[in-house]
Parts: sequence; C-alpha cells; structure tokens
Amino acid sequence: MDTDFFLKKLQHIVEPQMRVVLVRTAVMESAPADVFELVGAFVERALIGIAPGEDAVLAFVRCMQTLERTEATYEQFREIYLYAHSSSSEEPANESLHRLRNTVVGHLFLDPPPFRKLTTKQAQFAPKWDREVSLGQKKTFASGGNRLYLEKLVYEGDPQVIAKLCANPRLNEQDILTIVTRRPNEVAVLHEVAISAWISSYTVRHGLVLNPYNGTGMILRLMPLLHHSHLAALRFAGDVHPLVQETANALFELRGALMAPKRAAEGAVSEENCPSVVEEKPPSVEASSSDVEASSPDVEASSSDVEASSPDVEASSPDVEASPLESEDTSIPGEDETVAEPLEGEGKEGTEED
Repeated sequence: MDTDFFLKKLQHIVEPQMRVVLVRTAVMESAPADVFELVGAFVERALIGIAPGEDAVLAFVRCMQTLERTEATYEQFREIYLYAHSSSSEEPANESLHRLRNTVVGHLFLDPPPFRKLTTKQAQFAPKWDREVSLGQKKTFASGGNRLYLEKLVYEGDPQVIAKLCANPRLNEQDILTIVTRRPNEVAVLHEVAISAWISSYTVRHGLVLNPYNGTGMILRLMPLLHHSHLAALRFAGDVHPLVQETANALFELRGALMAPKRAAEGAVSEENCPSVVEEKPPSVEASSSDVEASSPDVEASSSDVEASSPDVEASSPDVEASPLESEDTSIPGEDETVAEPLEGEGKEGTEED
C-alpha cells in the first residue's frame, strides 16, 4: 500500500466521518503487513508534527472506538500485533528505530481494561433536581439552550445524555473538560467524548489520557498526539496503566530518533551562517593607523604656532580697551525743559493783591 497516496487522499476528504470510513476500510480489508506500515506512517508523521499524520491518527482513534469487536476484528488485530513483534528491519543501522516503531504500533491494537474501574462502593456525583426528571427529559435538556440545565447535565453518568451534550453547540471547552476530568467516571461516558468533534481539542485529548478511569486502549491510541513534555511526564506517572508507561517511553525515544537528523541539519546550517572571528587586523587598517601616527607631528607643530601667536592677540587687547567709544549728546537744550505755568487759582490771587 502506498502510504503517501493514502495520506493525500485522506487529506482531501473534509468530512471527519468519511475519513473514519476510509481508515476503517484500510484497517479491516488490507493485509496485516500493509496495515502495520500504514499505521506506522501515521504515528511517525504525527510525532514530528506533520498535519496529515495528526489527522490520520485522529481518524484512526475514532475508527477503533466505533469498530465492532467481532471475531473477524479480533483475528485481524491479532495478526497485526504478531507481525509487529516478528518483523525486523533490513538495515542493521535502523534496527533500534524499527524496534521502537514495532512496539508502538503493536500497542495501538491492544485494548486492556482501565487502570481504575468504577465500583458499586464508589458514589458518583449526580446533580440534584427539584423534581423527578426522566431520561428523555434529560436528553431534551441536553440539546437545549438553558444554561442551568446544561451545567447540571455535565455531571450525568448516562452516555446518551453525554452524547447529546457533546453535539450541542452551546457547550464550551470548559464544560467538556468537566466531563473528561471527572473521577470516578465510566468508560462509556468518555467514549462518547472521544467519538465527538471535541476530540480535535488538544486539551480534551490530554484530559482523556490522564483519566485513569478511561479505557487503556483509547489512551494508547491518543498518545502519539501528545506534546513532548507530556510524553515525558507520562513515563514517570504513577496513576496510569503500566502499558501506558511503556508506550510513553517508546514514543519518547522514537520522536527523538526521528527528530535527530533534522536537528543535525539545523545545527550544520547555523554553523555555516556563523561568521568566523578575525584575530589579526587587515593590512588596510594597519596602514591607516600608521598614517595617522605619522601625521601627528604636523598637528603638534600647528598647535605650537597657534600658541606662539596668542601673545600678539593679548597685546592688542589693551589698545582696544583704551579707545572707548565716545557717546555724543544729541539732545537739544531746552527741548526737554518744561516751564511751570501757574495754576488758575494762584494767578487770580496775585492780581487781587496787586
């Protein structure tokens, strides 16, 4: 099977459900060796961050969640698992990489029980209603727009109600995270979230992986889509299935091996672009510095001439001070003088006395 052609064909399909059908047909109707190579290509491209690989892994997860567990399905998965553990690489240099790939792909077709299981002694939180509400009414409320009802229904344990909630466009990511992170929980409830459109959210996928009440098979199939730091944390997590830790180790090492050539190429390019350090001065710089040093005596000589000419300037300064400008009085005498005229009263008194 041509994996590149299959990925291009899958990428051209826009409807998620049609992608699931295409992957289901390839998994169930192809030979175990072809399925192994196809799923291995999905995982490798998803680990290095290629978008078609991530879309293919999401379609594979939804395919495995909706696939009926019949005898034919069991036999097909068994053949793929045996082929993954029996095949070897033709090149000895790639033997370790091939071994990691075999481990990861083989684990994706397993479906162990959850690490923790809801028992009858564990009391699961249930919302309180002011009246008796039937299952049909809850499903109706889950499809409606009443926010008070929706906030109560996210704590419901019935998968049918959760399926209606996941299809309701009025719910936000925080509501779905309330369903996903609830502990204790049931596998059927988390299954409804995994087959919905909310599986495209990375936060929701990470919450499904960290829930120990989730099915281990679903967790294993979602792990190739995790970030490198989250994979590293799963290697040493305590509240997970041992098979999850083993797969996390294999995925962590496989991603490092796949990214090693790219990092080496980036390092070589950065070294080529880095300029070399010049320890010696170029000849032109040395010549210019010698010219500057040679011209320094002339500069000193000119400065001495300037100092020698300074006494003449000082000697001429007293002459300038000794000849002040004489200001002429241009005012017309008598022009500014005003004659005091006698007041009217004073003139009359003088005439009377006379």
